Amino acid sequence: MKVLAAVSTPLHTVVDASAASTALSKPASRLAFLDTAVRSEVLSSVQETRNEYRSCRQERERLEHELSSRTLPSSFSSDNDEELMSHWIEELDIFSARATNFCRSIIGIDDDRIDSVLDHISRELATVSWEDNSSSGTVFTSTMYESLADFRDGLRSLDEQIVAARNAVDARSLLSATNSAAAAVENARKFLFDATTSPSMEKEDSSRLAEAAERSHELLNEVETALKSCTRFLEDDDQGLLQILENTRSKYPIAVESVDGIVFEWSSLARKHGIRPVTLPSCHMALKSERDGEARSAVDYFASGTCGIRGAAGTKTL
Repeated sequence: MKVLAAVSTPLHTVVDASAASTALSKPASRLAFLDTAVRSEVLSSVQETRNEYRSCRQERERLEHELSSRTLPSSFSSDNDEELMSHWIEELDIFSARATNFCRSIIGIDDDRIDSVLDHISRELATVSWEDNSSSGTVFTSTMYESLADFRDGLRSLDEQIVAARNAVDARSLLSATNSAAAAVENARKFLFDATTSPSMEKEDSSRLAEAAERSHELLNEVETALKSCTRFLEDDDQGLLQILENTRSKYPIAVESVDGIVFEWSSLARKHGIRPVTLPSCHMALKSERDGEARSAVDYFASGTCGIRGAAGTKTL
């Protein structure tokens, strides 16, 4: 019995069935159990091969994203001659440099009293680059173009606000304007004078009329005083509406037409290539990749469907 016990002890063991069932229900545990029967050099080679495969897969995903997000002119084909492609690239090189320099020049004059939406946009334009993409998806969306368009629209809106504020001041204060508030008050005074100059009225009625006219004049004086205060607040006060708008506009001594010119040229180039304006930088980068052969290399990579991985059995195709 002693001999039998000595021989059988290494051949069996007591296992907690519940714990073993839980452990073996996990794929990693089952693989680890099987790996105990594999030589260490084989395990090391397989691990190395797996790491290389993951690296190749990440590279493939990067190239797939790059190819899917690139934008080429609608008239582009692999038959386009190199001279035409070089012309397109040079044209976009020149424009991208001009657009970038223009964005850098839009820096508002420092004024701690004002922090407007235009200030935020101008700060973004001061650092944005031609290649910046505001989209997290596969379709390229130019941050620079969107910011320029927003800045142009903001300037235009601000100019319209200033015109409206000046019209409000004029409508209150200009006696020469027949529809101004000041002219209305002056006309009311004349009508009151005409209404109280009647020689045919009895003395008692005339007295009541004079009293009513006097009270009306007092109220008109109050209206005129309020209108003058309104004008001062609109036009003269540092915190007045017109002054705030003009202070904001003075930070950006640039005409809307100048910004519109860049945006218009940007749109014209996009239209020339049959693409949307927000994708023009992507088109530029794609053309340079085509010229330099980078896109062709990526296409060849997918066409071959191979990634060299050297493992235990030599180079494999995945």
